[in-house]
Amino acid sequence: MTDRELDRRAAHRLAVIRHAQEVTGNVSKTCRYYGITRQAYYKWLRRYEAGGITALRDGSSRPHTSPRATSADVVGKIVYLRQTYHFGPHKIAMYLERYHDLELEPVGDLADPQAPRHEPAAGIPAVPSPPRPLEAIREAAASGTASRST
Repeated sequence: MTDRELDRRAAHRLAVIRHAQEVTGNVSKTCRYYGITRQAYYKWLRRYEAGGITALRDGSSRPHTSPRATSADVVGKIVYLRQTYHFGPHKIAMYLERYHDLELEPVGDLADPQAPRHEPAAGIPAVPSPPRPLEAIREAAASGTASRST
């Protein structure tokens, strides 16, 4: 989000706080009017009282730590293999396990042609696919010429 959008949101939150304090004097009516919860209002009020209008800006939602994040050297190896050799996820996982003793789970199983497919349930007939447009035209043309010849 840009600084302009963050400032606009902070100004809106300040307007909600001022509306409750100066116009209605009633938090419930103000929250109903602006379509926010009272919990949100009181959270904004605490932040405003603690740090002013700059505290009403949205903070980063990025976590402080990522303990399960892949290390930078492994990411570098993956990017190198992807860009240089155009390896896919399974081949990268196999390569890193074989040559670097790193065990990683390949991400991207949906695109794997070896992945197991779902079989239709027993006793339920498969739904026939609709005819392709070109076949439908040919069938109509063939039936039209056959009806004319009789």
